[in-house]
Amino acid sequence: MLHHRLDFEADRSLPAACNQPGDFRTALTSWVRPSVLDPAAARVLEVRVKRLPDGGKSAKVTIKSSTGEALGEAGHDYSPTTECFKILFWSAFDAATLMGAFVPPEPPPPAPPAAVPEPKPCPVCETPKPPPPAPSPSPVAVPRRYFVGLGPAATYNLAPEAAIGPQFLVGRRWGAFVAELYLRWMPLWRTRPVGLTEVQVHVTSATAAGCLRRGPVMACGLLATGAIQATALNATHADSGLSGFLGAGLRGAVAAPIFGPLSLRLDLEGVWNILPPTIVARRPEFWRPFPVSLGVGSSIVWALP
Repeated sequence: MLHHRLDFEADRSLPAACNQPGDFRTALTSWVRPSVLDPAAARVLEVRVKRLPDGGKSAKVTIKSSTGEALGEAGHDYSPTTECFKILFWSAFDAATLMGAFVPPEPPPPAPPAAVPEPKPCPVCETPKPPPPAPSPSPVAVPRRYFVGLGPAATYNLAPEAAIGPQFLVGRRWGAFVAELYLRWMPLWRTRPVGLTEVQVHVTSATAAGCLRRGPVMACGLLATGAIQATALNATHADSGLSGFLGAGLRGAVAAPIFGPLSLRLDLEGVWNILPPTIVARRPEFWRPFPVSLGVGSSIVWALP
């Protein structure tokens, strides 16, 4: 960076704090070396601080050559309330910018390329084989913890005759442990008449189960509950009633994959009726349930992440 001779002047009408070339020099050395300001230098760093007609202040910085030619200048006007030390600070910043303090240095010239020796001919050379491609990483399987299913089911000894209807299941897996809920609905149908008595039956049931799974096979313990709506027909005084039931039992299941997240599942269960259902149809002997009811079902199951 070239040396400069400082020529600082401020109007006498300004406060004394504005006429402090030492403070300007101190601020300027925040960006340039102190040796850059040389009283014997040919170049001139001219700083003029003046008062404006409205009471404000004006600061102008000019770089001049040895012949007095202006090589660069910068100036700013300030309000009357601007303090003098701020004016000197920003004037020093303008001077450092004009002097090239913030221009990055030129990069050094590139080194001449080193001489590369000529390769010697190889009497017997084989072209090296390219390395085998790296194996692509196998996709990470997303664990599927939840599942839902839908399909047909049938029960025996939960009503006077075998009942058939749809079932819906939902569940979640924790490793080998599985928790699931079954909902079954056996729509309205009629039993075979006993004498003049015929019964229309509607069965709804829910089963909660906890299971252990090993591969495609599951073994479960379950609790079953539900209600039977029964109406006696073809009788002098038709009876209608709602009967609940509660039972506990075991279930076995096996699943076979179809494709992707879909699989086919078969279930077989037996339930001990702790509180068996009852049907009143003006004939006490109309139906006496066994203590155990059986159920079988099949479902298309969809596994979810």
